Amino acid sequence: MHRRCTVVLALLALALCAPGGAAAADCPGADAVPAADNLPAIGQATLCLVNDQRAAHGLSGLRVNARLSSASIGYSQRMVAQAFFAHQAPDGTTLVQRLTSVGYLNGGDDWVVGENIG
Repeated sequence: MHRRCTVVLALLALALCAPGGAAAADCPGADAVPAADNLPAIGQATLCLVNDQRAAHGLSGLRVNARLSSASIGYSQRMVAQAFFAHQAPDGTTLVQRLTSVGYLNGGDDWVVGENIG
């Protein structure tokens, strides 16, 4: 139950952050309400809306990255399980450490990264 709730909340947060100018008609599922049985469609719709806005501004599209998804879902589940909401975990773990642990970053400290947990 916590996993479904976490994923729904994470996808809902992404959907709420999608720019308002994207045309929902161009993105199948953009008007759907997130639920446990439609999470892949909601994720694709969100990505479609974001990419529509990127294209409108001359930027290339984004695509799903399994390593980033793993870090994101794992951290969302941890926030629910441990009842906190912050960029830094109670044990001091940071975003850079989370991204390094899933193999997205190759170490070093030359990275500038950000996240939206809202």
